[in-house]
Amino acid sequence: MRKLFRGALVLALLTCPAWAGAQATNPDSASTTAPSEEEQLLPYRGTSITYENSFTAISLNPDYEPDYNPSYLMTWAFSPRYYLYDTLSARLGFSVDLELTDSDSTQQLYEPWVSDISLGFIYSTFYTIPVVELKLGGGVTFGFPTSKLSQARTLYLSLAPSLSIRRSFDVLGGLQLSYGFKYTKNFNQYSGMVTEDEQFPCTSSVENQTECFNMGMRNPSMSFSNTFEASIYWLDRLYTTLSFGMTNTLLYPVADAQVETLAGAVDVPASEDNTDMRGSLGYMLEVGYDAWDFLSFALGVSTVTAQLADDGSYRPPFINRFSAIYFDISLSIDGLVTTIEDLGEDGGEDTASSADVGAVAAR
Repeated sequence: MRKLFRGALVLALLTCPAWAGAQATNPDSASTTAPSEEEQLLPYRGTSITYENSFTAISLNPDYEPDYNPSYLMTWAFSPRYYLYDTLSARLGFSVDLELTDSDSTQQLYEPWVSDISLGFIYSTFYTIPVVELKLGGGVTFGFPTSKLSQARTLYLSLAPSLSIRRSFDVLGGLQLSYGFKYTKNFNQYSGMVTEDEQFPCTSSVENQTECFNMGMRNPSMSFSNTFEASIYWLDRLYTTLSFGMTNTLLYPVADAQVETLAGAVDVPASEDNTDMRGSLGYMLEVGYDAWDFLSFALGVSTVTAQLADDGSYRPPFINRFSAIYFDISLSIDGLVTTIEDLGEDGGEDTASSADVGAVAAR
């Protein structure tokens, strides 16, 4: 369920690509209880559809900044999954955002924003360390530039191998601690962002509109992300998740330039003050409730932001202009199918469950 607020999507893609993407609960770590045999046999277990409403926290306080710029988003996140083996699955991820307030990143009012599509081959557990019971997982994820932003970055493909470590404890309804590392390598045509008329319209008085093809922003070449997460079930279905992530992004280096002047071509060396690294932080606190096997609800607050503001000062790490409050409704496809199958086996005797399924079908 949890995911980062789409109001920070542009920032996340530019400074911390490993955090960008569809936001949804990780089925490998959301629950510490073991699934039943029937659930384990479903090859598409973990497939979910999440509907999210989110708004900037500073919207609650118009005096927080001189320029009041609230943002309210609706997001549909799709997370298909298919298990090739017991713990090896192929996973797709993509989302569609729609901002209901005045958008700073689209050309039209209520313009849908399609994310990049990710395809991952992930081992949820490929080895368990004896005695300490640490479960090791990992895999590789490919990113495809279906969003306008990635197309402006001239991204061909991103490649992200990852490694995860998690440990479960028999505390209350279940406690799980996890750590994840991801290395992301981007393959771009150019080292800086460019734009085209059909993507980001640009008005220019220059005949060939050359300034429209350089947005003055350097593309990230690679990034290193570290994520820590703790999830505890207070009861069988009520849980709290706390996560923290750090990302260091290396930009493409600035090359020497040759500028034409009246006196001829002049070589301009790259500035020694340029920094090729960007740091970013992400936080998330969520309280969720698995109402049924097929439907979950979550309320949370999240922040993903660059460490430095535009003026070079450090941003407040926890609450700033990129902090968001969100509410998620997540539908588990395998949970819904299993519930319907159980109803058929029971002959419809469980009227309460029949009403539950009917309510979901009506949606």
